[in-house]
Amino acid sequence: MEDEKLMEFGFINALFLFLLIPILIFVYHKYNSNKKDSILKFSSIKIIEKAIVKKNTIRKHIPFVLVMVVLSLIIIALANPQTITMGVEKGVNIGIVLDGSESMAASDYKPTRLEQQKMQ
Repeated sequence: MEDEKLMEFGFINALFLFLLIPILIFVYHKYNSNKKDSILKFSSIKIIEKAIVKKNTIRKHIPFVLVMVVLSLIIIALANPQTITMGVEKGVNIGIVLDGSESMAASDYKPTRLEQQKMQ
């Protein structure tokens, strides 16, 4: 029988940040609707026809959509998603960090401090 995999979040409260996205969409929509009103202040209809082009309507929203996608991915990363396999104990991440600066080249340990730490 295969192990069943489940998903859990290390910091589930970060998912409440998704509530910011509808607010940002509302503010973006309000900002863009106010911009359309200002176009009507021009006296020439030719200026309005040039400003309202169907090709630019989708393209002008692409940066905002990309920002929302990136914000969503950041929120998911902050929530720390974890895959749990049933029957396997929860693992621990361990990182070993060595200082590689010039001070580690001092010869008070033989051969150097860095080489001494690598041997331990």
